[in-house]
Amino acid sequence: MERLSHYYQWKEIPEAEMERYFAQFRDCGWHRLVLSSNLLDRIMDEPAFLLRLMRLAEKYDLSFPDAHGIWGAALGLGTGGRFPSLIAPMIEAHKRAMAYCADIGCKTYTVHMGAYEHIYFGTPATVYNELAAKALEKLIPEAEKLGLVIALENNCDNPGSADALLPLFETFHSPNFGCCFDTGHTHYLTPAPGREVFSYESGITLDFCTDPLKKLLPHIVTVHMHDTDRTGDWHRMPGKGEIDWTELIPTLDKAPRLISWQSEVETGDYNISIPELVTEFQKLLTIKRGKQC
Repeated sequence: MERLSHYYQWKEIPEAEMERYFAQFRDCGWHRLVLSSNLLDRIMDEPAFLLRLMRLAEKYDLSFPDAHGIWGAALGLGTGGRFPSLIAPMIEAHKRAMAYCADIGCKTYTVHMGAYEHIYFGTPATVYNELAAKALEKLIPEAEKLGLVIALENNCDNPGSADALLPLFETFHSPNFGCCFDTGHTHYLTPAPGREVFSYESGITLDFCTDPLKKLLPHIVTVHMHDTDRTGDWHRMPGKGEIDWTELIPTLDKAPRLISWQSEVETGDYNISIPELVTEFQKLLTIKRGKQC
């Protein structure tokens, strides 16, 4: 049975305070967490943090089946169209991050296409696609060796839209590569009556995307669940935005390659407690699917 892992907003929480949050997850009967990009960044900066993190996780019987990979302006798989010197360090950084994730026990590793050079320098989305394909030629074999599935996430920009990502999913037929379907990003990029388009600093116009779930469903291996409207990428609790979860979850449940579900609500921004997070997501998935995660 596919599983649910919970993301938590660790960025503002000092390491000395993490234990009480781990204890709360255990006390709620929840044992699967997302290795967030913030936790992974800490490991990349200080590898010894991995030891302290896992000692604490094992103390409270917690695991990290899903990881959000490192991301940033120069870490997207399509990085380097304007500045090719960024390509090699990006690939090596992901290889190192993936090795840490495999040691921790992660099974999925979510990555972004990136969009910085598109938004600010005008690099076409097609160039991002070409560069991402070259990066994947090196990263997928690494994932195979490590027992990871690279999950390329749809995002809120042209290089990360379902239309832009689909050729990559159709090119690389590997059990170690698939799609991370982000519910909020998908909703943000769908057109709506009267919605105006806008242009990036580079002058490129944001393109809306129709039928993204239909296009990506055969390739989905994990899901980022959060709610939003079309004004931004707000990462709210389900029910606090415009997404129709009654329709969405049963459709996602039919994805033939689905491995896991992940909550991705900004818990700190919205003052959401761990008991509330655990209870509401379990209730949501159980009701809509008729079975537990």
